Amino acid sequence: MRSLFLALLPLGLAAQSTTVVDNARVRILNAMDPPHRKTALHKHDVNRVMIYLDTSDQDISHPDAPTEHFHWKAGDVAWSPAGGMHVSENVGSGNLRIVEIEIKQPAPAALPKRARNLDRHHRLVDVEFGRAAQVFFVVLFVLTGATLHPDQLGAVAWIGLAFVIARALGKAAALYALAWPAHISASQAGTLSLTLTPIAGLALGMTQPIYDIAPEFGARLAAIVISGVAILQLLGPIATRYALIRAGEGEPRARD
Repeated sequence: MRSLFLALLPLGLAAQSTTVVDNARVRILNAMDPPHRKTALHKHDVNRVMIYLDTSDQDISHPDAPTEHFHWKAGDVAWSPAGGMHVSENVGSGNLRIVEIEIKQPAPAALPKRARNLDRHHRLVDVEFGRAAQVFFVVLFVLTGATLHPDQLGAVAWIGLAFVIARALGKAAALYALAWPAHISASQAGTLSLTLTPIAGLALGMTQPIYDIAPEFGARLAAIVISGVAILQLLGPIATRYALIRAGEGEPRARD
């Protein structure tokens, strides 16, 4: 199931729909979208849940954005937030049947996290874990640093670099291999691999139990891990920002 968050159903001139439930909370429609019939320019004022009963392809055109293409499989379920003006067209070879559930309650003040790709301002979700998390990471780094032998860092730095390269190649290879079944292009797979560059600092803490069992080996392992983490902590945000901008999900001049 892919792209579950876009306004999709054409209920303009082309689609045929029948209302089966209509109450104070929801309206449920059975819609049938014939192939190769564009809708009139329209918008949806309420949030909807879409259930696709047929496999088909669909194009969504916005006046101020490139046409988006989607492939739907029978059984797909999509969250469709209220959106702006658009034209939709079933570009498959057969009818596209859809069950549409309109939610009449007002939309939330902020977009759901899963619908952030519809935000034209590309605002990212701020993640804040509070003071407790800051103290935790300070303790984590102190404990890990206490196990390090500075004279080992230079000797194992090349192993840390090799780890970074092998990690990046492994993630990229997996994404390219799974691009076809996931219905994403090679370009999308490459961009997605860049967003997987960052690594969590918790990797440092995972070396502590090994140090408790085998101090000498644990110290060497910690030196390798901290070398790789340091490199990825520097390159990860840069690679992720580039990938978001290239994918159209980030603004080049944004400060956050």
